[in-house]
Amino acid sequence: MSDAAQARQHADALAAIQSLTERLASLTPQPAAAQPMQIARPSPAVAAALARSTTAAAKIAKSHPVAHSVAGRARTWRRRSLPVLVVDGFISACATIPYSVVALALRVLMAQLFFIAGQTMISGPRIPIEFQDLFRTSLVLPFEVRASTFDMFMTQYAALPLPPVVAAYMASYAAFVLPVLLVLGLATRAAAIGLLVMTAMIYLVMPSALLTALIFWAAILLVLISQGPGVFSLDHVIAKLMRH
Repeated sequence: MSDAAQARQHADALAAIQSLTERLASLTPQPAAAQPMQIARPSPAVAAALARSTTAAAKIAKSHPVAHSVAGRARTWRRRSLPVLVVDGFISACATIPYSVVALALRVLMAQLFFIAGQTMISGPRIPIEFQDLFRTSLVLPFEVRASTFDMFMTQYAALPLPPVVAAYMASYAAFVLPVLLVLGLATRAAAIGLLVMTAMIYLVMPSALLTALIFWAAILLVLISQGPGVFSLDHVIAKLMRH
């Protein structure tokens, strides 16, 4: 067979193979194009409601942490030991004492300290005060200052930054008026400030009494100046009337 005939047969074979390949390809099913998954979206109203609930839940979680929730408090309570529970109970019981009762006791305490001392500095009519057989005392009205008071301010209290006569008059009448105001709860803060000034005057001439008495007097007076007289006072009544 000549070369031309062989070449022709070879070309016919390649054409047949090509035709068979095309037919097989046409018979193979084409894969379907992958369709993207469609995710259902909520309506605008539902989305807004979800956003509001999420924001509210975040605010509640922030303002009320788990430690302050009921379950958190229960777990904390179970973890506490008996001494801690006893101390907490004692503190809670002490917290039930009204401040007005404490303030009244402090006012009476400081008033009687200065009032009794002031009675020895003045002279005048003596008024007896009796309460059946349980209480008996007397009250000296401040008509004049005793001569012994002037002598005391000229000698023992000479270091005060005031003339002795002026200081004697001021201390004598202040020791009568300010304690009365303190007990009544009238102008309580002003009266406490006045007694605090007198305490400072005593410190100038008796610095050794600072740690034994004066520092405690000053602490009590500062409490009354800071917190006020409480409910059992004329100041409270006047303030209530003025609000109405």
